[in-house]
Amino acid sequence: MIQAPKNIHPLLKSALSGSASGLEINSLVRNAINFASLRLRQLVRSGRLHLQSFAISVEGVAFDCIAELFQRGENGVFVELEAYFSEDRSLDILDEKEAEHYFRRLVFSQLNEGIYRLYRENDPILGRILRNLKMAVRTVAGFRQFDRLGQTYLHRCSEGELLEELPEYPVEQIQTEMASRAGTKSNAQQYLSLFFKILDEQDQYRRFYALIDIAIVIKRVSVRRSMAIETMVDTDDPSLRLDLEDFLRGNSVELKQILFARYVESGKISAELFECYAHALEDIVFDVFAHNDGADLSHADYLRKYIPDLTVLDYRKFHRTHFEYMVRVAKHRAKLQARELL
Repeated sequence: MIQAPKNIHPLLKSALSGSASGLEINSLVRNAINFASLRLRQLVRSGRLHLQSFAISVEGVAFDCIAELFQRGENGVFVELEAYFSEDRSLDILDEKEAEHYFRRLVFSQLNEGIYRLYRENDPILGRILRNLKMAVRTVAGFRQFDRLGQTYLHRCSEGELLEELPEYPVEQIQTEMASRAGTKSNAQQYLSLFFKILDEQDQYRRFYALIDIAIVIKRVSVRRSMAIETMVDTDDPSLRLDLEDFLRGNSVELKQILFARYVESGKISAELFECYAHALEDIVFDVFAHNDGADLSHADYLRKYIPDLTVLDYRKFHRTHFEYMVRVAKHRAKLQARELL
């Protein structure tokens, strides 16, 4: 349960003065984790965050992302906190409500950067697309960005033309539009320009979009158009001609051979059941690493496609131990091999 923030101002003041007890530091860290966890759950529920490949809990992601805020420098100083709460954000001129507001903003900003880092580590293709989009924003004239609740948004029109009061352009709709209009060898810069051309030509939806969602749309469009990986991520290796689905399919074949020896040849499960597992594993890996999808599906849901009468009770009793181990192995292999590919 997420608790309401408590005593942010005095806790920060104690931490920055060097007089904070261990209990006070723990309380400040707990407040930060609560802020981050609440925001992460909001992002997951709205479909704006895809944690399938991270293999850690929401609280684990929160702690991992905000840990840097509480790293100490020389003499035990909290470097990040001291730098942030200075000048016009000095605690001497902030009241409790203002201190909480700025602390929350700092946590969300750190969370956003941590999420990008986790994507780079756990989804190398998406991480590279994000990096290339950031480079494109810096080099292409006319693009602007702003942060809201730690999320980076892009636009290229004046503030009065953002149409902030309107709903967001639906992801699936803009994805379909992008797929129909993109060139056969579009790079990140061209995709970005096309994305905002579509946004700016209409007046039904707002004209700004989250950077991470733009990256996910570009990745999905690229994969479904069988775009070569080197075109998507702008790698310097001219010999890299394999598209992502071919790569993942090859990885699935190798994994199937390894797991067949471990489970079927050893007599742990039947060959027929293993085939069901293998098909479901491939679906999971494709959804997570190619489509950034599947957030609403459980492992049992994936397996039920190939074992139609599978109940939740039967899954837990007869399948979960073997199948969920296979899922962990499959995700780990796909993640490591994708890094090597790039």
